[in-house]
Amino acid sequence: MAEISSETMNSLQLNPDLFQDPSPHALQTITAGEGFTLSILCPTVSGGVAITTQLHTVTNQRAKICKQNQELWRSLHDLSSNVANELATHLDIGPLQSALRNLSQCVTAPAPSGRPTAPTAPP
Repeated sequence: MAEISSETMNSLQLNPDLFQDPSPHALQTITAGEGFTLSILCPTVSGGVAITTQLHTVTNQRAKICKQNQELWRSLHDLSSNVANELATHLDIGPLQSALRNLSQCVTAPAPSGRPTAPTAPP
């Protein structure tokens, strides 16, 4: 029982000045029911501490992975922008600009007359 008590206090990181191991005399005063309950309770608490510690570790690792993922996406975006800028040269864009000019000359809008025209009545 003393060993279980000591392991539980260590896993909970309790201050040994505030929580001391039970003395041999104190251990002798524990009833069978109390001893049974403590023998189940102490490992359960230790297991909870172990799980909490593992969850804390996983949470920290997840945060690091998220940060690295953001940096990777930023690098990928920068790289794809650089590749796009390098692929489209003036020689590639020149014919497109010329075709747009030709198209804009073909499409003309009617000139505004300055005065509104009355709608014509149907015959």
